[in-house]
Amino acid sequence: MASYKTQCEEVLRSKGIANFARRVGRGNSDWETLVFDVGVDGWSAHFSVNINQKGNMVHILSQPEWKTMPSSKLAQTLLFVTLLNWEVAVGSVDLDMNDGEVRYKTTAEFGEAKDIKPILATFLDYHFSCGLRYLKAFIAIRDENVSAERAMEIAGHRGGGSSDGLLAEIVRTTLQ
Repeated sequence: MASYKTQCEEVLRSKGIANFARRVGRGNSDWETLVFDVGVDGWSAHFSVNINQKGNMVHILSQPEWKTMPSSKLAQTLLFVTLLNWEVAVGSVDLDMNDGEVRYKTTAEFGEAKDIKPILATFLDYHFSCGLRYLKAFIAIRDENVSAERAMEIAGHRGGGSSDGLLAEIVRTTLQ
């Protein structure tokens, strides 16, 4: 069976992402990283797919290309991140209050699975879908001065765990 890295590369290519850089081990030789940018409607996000073959784990980190929120927007960004994390079904959104850096992280552990491509494709779809919606909300806070509550609407969350419904729909579609 192909390595997790090879399977990740195949899944990314199947989604039209062929230009990614590879990094090995940043201090830990068990990890390999695929790095790429995805652009939508004139803005882009930076993605890192970190693969640990030994630990049977894939970790995805995404950040806006500009990475940090202005200090004048930190209060409403913090409220948005707090509200969002109450509803995120998979992963978490972080805000570094020191420098305003924002990021969305998800991790999947695959146990003893050898062929991870089907579930990895679903996992990546979920991360990209959420990550890009969250990016739109961060941009609205930064550029349009929207409230945290309005940012939640932009991110597709209106209470009641709407992200669970999105995940269920993605899984249902993938399994058909």
